[in-house]
Amino acid sequence: MARVVVFVVGGSCAASSVRILHYGAPSPSSERCSRYVRRDRSHRSFKPPLKVCREPVDRKDGVSVDTAAYLHALDPTVQYRDKHSLETCYEPLFFFRKHPAVEFHHPIDAPDSMFDRVILTEWAKPAMRGVLETISSHHSANLELTEFSLKDLKIFCNYQTPEFKPRFKLVCGTRNATCEGMRMNYIQAGQIFKEIVNASLGTPSSWDILIEDFQDLLQMLENPILEEAYLMRNHPALLALKLHSHFFMACYETLMRASLQSVFEVFKMLPYGMNDSSGHWKVRLEQHPYLWWMLHSQFTSYGDRNSEQCRYRRNYSCHKIHHLTKRTERFKWYSANDVDMLLYQYLPMSLPGLMRAMWDEGLLALFCLRLDELFTK
Repeated sequence: MARVVVFVVGGSCAASSVRILHYGAPSPSSERCSRYVRRDRSHRSFKPPLKVCREPVDRKDGVSVDTAAYLHALDPTVQYRDKHSLETCYEPLFFFRKHPAVEFHHPIDAPDSMFDRVILTEWAKPAMRGVLETISSHHSANLELTEFSLKDLKIFCNYQTPEFKPRFKLVCGTRNATCEGMRMNYIQAGQIFKEIVNASLGTPSSWDILIEDFQDLLQMLENPILEEAYLMRNHPALLALKLHSHFFMACYETLMRASLQSVFEVFKMLPYGMNDSSGHWKVRLEQHPYLWWMLHSQFTSYGDRNSEQCRYRRNYSCHKIHHLTKRTERFKWYSANDVDMLLYQYLPMSLPGLMRAMWDEGLLALFCLRLDELFTK
């Protein structure tokens, strides 16, 4: 006969919690309240208190969150329980209309709209990377996913948690991997990302100002190279903004340990050099008053070479907090996030370019630089 044992753990009411263990399959009689009664060795029945000792938060349907969670845990139809068991599944188009995965961003105190960009929201970055991680993990097991599109994407989210962290899940089959099939998985992932942007924007004209690093990722997914799967799933476009400085410093410190020949080759491949059609890095930075001040009004000066671009970024990452003068009093309200966002919007291809250059020189493998670990923080 099915048996459910309810344990009350903890001495006081405020610290106690309820643990529910299910044994066997539920029987018809288990629908009655008596199924939560356990008989001890002396066959004397008792009912442990099931009161939840914290302030309940009512939902729209009138059922408290604690009660809903408890009833959910007792539901015999639930086969799989983990930390995500209170999440709700949403259809993509409905979800992205309500919660866009991209947003328009004007740089703080920017004098013009030259660097206005549509950027990924912070919650969308790990969700999209999760899709690429799923593909990669199946490929590592010599499996590929069958054909999938946006209609096969399910979104799971629990609105009751303090942090908004939706997860993307693909609902499709698997089969033995082939080179063409694995490439097609990345192509289809790129198509899904484009449809997500379309559903979030609503206006096709906004594609013109989509942030450059995400455009770079989409181009890689259009014509994927399987040997570069590491670069695709760990692309800086999918990295949280607060970790951009950590990412750069990990690369920079590794670069300083490499041979001079490798260092020179990396510097030559960096974007925003002398002949870059996107503009020289110093010219771009001088378009914003704060970035100009960091470039010209500090205790050091910078040349025009790409090595100086790295040195500027290194100092920028390490000295976000500094003494301000009366001339720079308006910058005192800048947060670390504001400072990171400014550099991101004015030099969006800086991190992808550095990572690509170090990859081509074999430095990531040579020094066992695990940049992927930053994405899980």
